[in-house]
Amino acid sequence: MVMCKQPVNLLAEAQAVNTGLKHFCFDIETGNAASADINTKAQEAKMPAKAKTAQEQQAAKIEAYQKAVEKAALLDRAPIMVLCAATDAGNVVWSCIPSKCPVKTMPGLAAEIRNFKTEKEMLLDLRDWLAERTSELTEIVGFNSRGFDLPKMRNAYIRHKLQLPALFVPGVNPHYDVMREYLRNYTTEFNGQLFVKLKTVQNRLGLPEYKEVISGADAPKLAAEGQDKLVIPYCYMDTMTTYLAYKLMTGQIEDVKGE
Repeated sequence: MVMCKQPVNLLAEAQAVNTGLKHFCFDIETGNAASADINTKAQEAKMPAKAKTAQEQQAAKIEAYQKAVEKAALLDRAPIMVLCAATDAGNVVWSCIPSKCPVKTMPGLAAEIRNFKTEKEMLLDLRDWLAERTSELTEIVGFNSRGFDLPKMRNAYIRHKLQLPALFVPGVNPHYDVMREYLRNYTTEFNGQLFVKLKTVQNRLGLPEYKEVISGADAPKLAAEGQDKLVIPYCYMDTMTTYLAYKLMTGQIEDVKGE
């Protein structure tokens, strides 16, 4: 994929420290929430009105628990394992996947990889990095980032009793959610829907496709197993695809010769 081959621009990186990045496009992968958090989610489910008998109520509780387990990686307290960012000054990966030998570089990934032992350490480093390189003019870019990635990031900082990065404070920076903009302005087929998959947008816009080794549903389990060599490339390619879609949808890429 063309976007993945761009090297880190040292001059742009230096300029970003002085004036702020133009874009911060990111995607995250989460792990599964802890058992206690899954139990809390299950207990918060309303008992169906039709569950009258003790047996029916027990069955409803079991069903609520199973649903909470299925959504364990989507819960507010589910840990963030990887964040990949594409910017006008280069690409960066933050990871706290518990790998015995954390990857520092990977073939095909034009990105700096920063590894941490805990989610909190990762969040602190990310905040420092953002403070040095972003301003109120830096545009946040993501795919369903308004509904998932940004709320998850904000929640993570608050869970750890950490101050929010200025970039993540609601309502301050410009924000381009590729999924929302696509549904509103770039499709008749899905117009009016609330959600669409990145792979669908990739296909409909004719973006370069890549072979997926894993799926999003696999990522939490693989992250828990320390499989950073699988999870990081998955997150990275989603980020690069989102960034390319954003640039095309905002007129930042000129005509492609030969098309």
